[in-house]
This record gives sequence, C-alpha cells and structure tokens, in this order.
Amino acid sequence: MKTTQDKLGRQKHLPNVISILRIAGSFSLLFCDVRGWPFWTLYVLCGLSDISDGWLARKLHAESKTGAALDSVSDFLLVACSAVRLLPVAAIATFAAAQEGHIIRIKLLVS
Repeated sequence: MKTTQDKLGRQKHLPNVISILRIAGSFSLLFCDVRGWPFWTLYVLCGLSDISDGWLARKLHAESKTGAALDSVSDFLLVACSAVRLLPVAAIATFAAAQEGHIIRIKLLVS
C-alpha cells in the first residue's frame, strides 16, 4: 500500500519532468511549420509549462539547483528554437533580428 509520503516523493519530481518535456517540445518546434496549428499549439503548451513548473516546484517545496538549471536551459531552448523558426518568416527589421541575437548571447553568458 502506498503511503502519502511515497506520493509526495514522486510528486516532487513533477516540476523537473515538466521542464524536460518543455525541452523536448522546444526541439519539436524546429520541425513544425510556423503557419500551422501544431507549431502554435506546441508553443503555447511550452509557454504554459514554463509558468506551471516554477509554481508547482514552490507549491510542492521541491525547489532545487537541478530544477533551476533545467528551467533555465528549457527557457533558453524555447526562446532559441522559436527564434530559429520565427525570425526567417517574420517581417522584421534587421535591427530587431540583431537585438534577438544579443539577447541570446547575453543569456548564454549569464547561464
């Protein structure tokens, strides 16, 4: 019979699992057409997972260095993979594209 302690122990891994799924979802964006609903559905789900993993980690008192690192990596990959797919089809100025590159470089240096 499973105890409450066993259930809580497994639940503490849930925020990290969500971050890992966001990493997989971010890479999956690279293979979706940006004009189709699969891309945007996956993009929204990845964004919602970004909100939920941190909230869940705090609620379950499951904050950890590993979880923080996973969250940072998954956030970066979501931004980078989205940029790779969206920037080529977006009608933006070269200046705006350069700014996106600066943001990615700063994020890499800080991480």
